[in-house]
Amino acid sequence: MNEDKVPETVVVEPVPETAAVAHPAGKFMWSMALGGPIISWFFHRKELEKSAKSFFLPMLGWNILTNMVDKALTAGSKMTSPETLNVYDILGMVWFFVSIFILGRLGASKIKECLPEYAPEVYKPRERKGIILGVVILVVVFVVAFFAPIFFDLG
Repeated sequence: MNEDKVPETVVVEPVPETAAVAHPAGKFMWSMALGGPIISWFFHRKELEKSAKSFFLPMLGWNILTNMVDKALTAGSKMTSPETLNVYDILGMVWFFVSIFILGRLGASKIKECLPEYAPEVYKPRERKGIILGVVILVVVFVVAFFAPIFFDLG
């Protein structure tokens, strides 16, 4: 008897996918943290054409909220003696760094959501320009804030 042999079933195991390429923004978007939503949007606007509102408006909202808290802390600081370092001054400094941290984290998550396949060779030069402009603006703001009370009677 010549039995027909049934071919054995070959089980093919799926090949594990290679690790997904990480988004160039990583976990922190420096141009958003240092320059704010306008500067970040300006340098990434070509890629954000279709999703500019969903990127820009939440970041602008967060920026307005942080500025409102900062103004409240500044007003509280002015109610106390200007010669002493008070709780409002310390809270204001802490809030400044916390808001920068949160803005950078939210910016990174939002750009990942709006542009999941942002090419690193396009992202990095634009982000670098945004960081440089953000640092320049921060330095100018700090210098003006430091010297304005000396040269101008703002009280």
